This record gives sequence, structure tokens and C-alpha cells, in this order.
Amino acid sequence: MKILNKIIDYTCSCVSGYDGPTCNNNIDDCYSGACENGGQCIDGINTYTCDCTGTGFDGSICQNNIDDCEIDSCENGGTCIDGINCNSSFSSFFNI
Repeated sequence: MKILNKIIDYTCSCVSGYDGPTCNNNIDDCYSGACENGGQCIDGINTYTCDCTGTGFDGSICQNNIDDCEIDSCENGGTCIDGINCNSSFSSFFNI
């Protein structure tokens, strides 16, 4: 009795978010600039999210400046100046 080896030929049609010969590779959805203002991109399956922690911004891609002066934290007549996205005269004055 002789046993013949058969070569099985197949291709895989991958669902969104995967590629490779057997669909085993999760495509990295974190392209350059996916998150703005220093946000960290976290890859998912056919999606990504942005972690804006510590950036001074929020929103889905860290695009919204958080108004640090929304809660008036200055006392005795002091004026609050938001440290992110302030105009150039304040930036120069405070060396921001």
C-alpha cells in the first residue's frame, strides 16, 4: 500500500482588522498622527483609541483643550491663565 502526500492549497479571506496568509495578524490601526497633542494611540481590532491622560486635552483623538480655568482656582482677585494653548504673550511671559 502506497500513501500519497497531497498538498492542500487554500487562501484566507480576512475580516476587517486582520491580514496575513491565515488572518493571524492584527493590523496596527495606530498610524502616525492618529492621536493629537501627545495622546497615546492604543490599537484595537479594526479600530484604535487615544489615551489623553496628562496631555491637557480630551476628546476622541485628544483634540479638545481642557479649560483648566473652568473651576476658578485663583483666590483674592487672581486671574486664571490656562497653561495649554495660551497666546504667545502669555507663553513668553511664563516661559511656556
